[in-house]
Amino acid sequence: MPKNEAAFLTENHTVRQAVEKMQYHGYSSVPLLDKKGHYRGTVTVADLFWFIKDKLDMSLQAAEDVLLSEMPRNHDNAAVSINNPVEDLIQISMEQNFIPVVDDLGVFIGLVPRRRILDYFSQYSV
Repeated sequence: MPKNEAAFLTENHTVRQAVEKMQYHGYSSVPLLDKKGHYRGTVTVADLFWFIKDKLDMSLQAAEDVLLSEMPRNHDNAAVSINNPVEDLIQISMEQNFIPVVDDLGVFIGLVPRRRILDYFSQYSV
């Protein structure tokens, strides 16, 4: 899925914007990019929930003033280079629901959802 079709967040989004975007798209995790488009990690619903609970006293209003760059994350999805072999995608997809794809400079260019990998191989199963 190319970048222009993928949901993602940037470090300049606020915590509240992240909550709203993820709710709108129905995603439990999305890639996090810096202002130059480099992949920086993964924002999960759990990251947002625990941060709002522990640091913002359950206030979505307070979440309007906190940038994602200020919020700790529990786990980041491993990214692959556009040059990685497809076998790497298969192995990584066993552990995460999407795989960010970056170019040679580390710039996010898209992602591969686990479902696309499963759909592809299901065409060839007996």
